[in-house]
Amino acid sequence: MRTYKDETWEWIEKKGDQRAPFNGKYLFFSSNRGVLKTIAQQEIALHNLTCATVLLDPDVKRGEYMLCIYDSDNRREGELAMRYANKEGIRYIGWIGKAIEIKEFFEKMCVEKKGLF
Repeated sequence: MRTYKDETWEWIEKKGDQRAPFNGKYLFFSSNRGVLKTIAQQEIALHNLTCATVLLDPDVKRGEYMLCIYDSDNRREGELAMRYANKEGIRYIGWIGKAIEIKEFFEKMCVEKKGLF
């Protein structure tokens, strides 16, 4: 696995893997950046995802870090929701596709993921 940083994000990628086309991302929030980075590393190493980013500094408004795990589609939505449903200090938001409207994004942030089980 390799990591590198730009001005805003730390990128975590599967070593030697070519990037697949990304049509969206799974979003997580937490006040603990280390926990989000561990999630990214585990999902890449154990569940065959290829790329993730973690904010270097917490979001000013929320005071939380954000993790984005990139994928070509949302087929892992239920799997991730179940895996992180009861993890204290982690908010799993779900899939945000490239074509999603801002209204849908805010609705998604307010919905519990219990319906996916």
